[in-house]
Amino acid sequence: AEAVIARARGDFARGEYRWVASAMSQVVYADPSNRAARELGADALEQLGYQSEAGTWRSAYLVGAMELRNGVPKIPSGGTANADTLKAVSNDLFFDYLGVRLDAAKAEGKRLVINWNFTDSKQQFVLTLENSALTHIAGRQPDADATVTLSRAALDAVTLALAPGEVLAVCGPNGAGKSTLWSALAGDLAPDAGACLIDGDPVRALPAAELARRRAALEQAPSLSSGFTARELAGLGLISRRTPPAEAAARVARALAAAGLAGMEDRQASELSGGERARAHFARALVQVESGREAPGAVPGGRYLLLDEPTAALDLARQAQAMRLARRAAAEGTGVLAVLHDLNLAAAFADRIALLGAGRLVICAAPEAALESARLSALYGAPIRVERAASGRPVVIPDLARA
Repeated sequence: AEAVIARARGDFARGEYRWVASAMSQVVYADPSNRAARELGADALEQLGYQSEAGTWRSAYLVGAMELRNGVPKIPSGGTANADTLKAVSNDLFFDYLGVRLDAAKAEGKRLVINWNFTDSKQQFVLTLENSALTHIAGRQPDADATVTLSRAALDAVTLALAPGEVLAVCGPNGAGKSTLWSALAGDLAPDAGACLIDGDPVRALPAAELARRRAALEQAPSLSSGFTARELAGLGLISRRTPPAEAAARVARALAAAGLAGMEDRQASELSGGERARAHFARALVQVESGREAPGAVPGGRYLLLDEPTAALDLARQAQAMRLARRAAAEGTGVLAVLHDLNLAAAFADRIALLGAGRLVICAAPEAALESARLSALYGAPIRVERAASGRPVVIPDLARA
């Protein structure tokens, strides 16, 4: 074992991380107490994780490294039947769950037919209890015993405030209401109750030009691209007519360079990769924020930047670059709200994290307070643990083998 470890150390120094990880796994399998093999194997897995662009593989490598060093922790599994999980599942899966949970003995000899009408999704189902089984089909039964009409709110009593100069990350599982919240804040959706305000004014009451002056919004999948060069796409953020042409051109060039598109300014958007197009739209939002600051108005402009999954189409390095740009905008006095799926990105760059679950606000606090193992495991319905990096920032590690 000592000879194998000695050779592996040399290979590690030459960057042969995959071979080192494989070799050390064999040594550890033969002797689980071999600390040197466990540490070297963990180092190799960490390097593979840092090099991986795919979030799933990155997490798998880092989980393996952590378990080699510390062993497999005992974490209570998140309940699959908690209220937030049930609210987040589709209607079909919800009825399947009811069928599985039915107490057949108590249902013996009973028959019941109920029409279910969901007005938000425009779905209708017939739920039938017969022969001690609960089944459902799409549609409607005219002679049903009862009809239930429901609407599931995408957001329920969510109260958030974004201050100029901070980065607020909004995170949560699929269907939690993150993009719905973003759309309401951006002014694309009107809330059924409550209000979305910007500097005290209702967002949807403001004229489009005034709203554009006060905030820039970068949607999850911008559709406007074809027919524009990268320079023209970023230039759409020039909302102030007072900007001299030379300064306007320089502002666009700065934003494109900051987004990593220097040298690509005159390429057609259709010729850019998906990630490059996403960065061109990010540059547009940066240009709009800067232009909003100089545009005249009763209240200061350019104070808010709303980002809906700005890192979704980006590789690992570009994700960090995008969040550094968000932090730079905050340092210049702009309040940045970013919808993110990557909890580690949120922990690394956000001042506060708002966790949503089934349309409700679970917590909004500093990353150190918001990201806790038990809370995340329950929210995502999967075993998750939170460690601390040397900087003190939380590091979120899902247990993929048990998820």
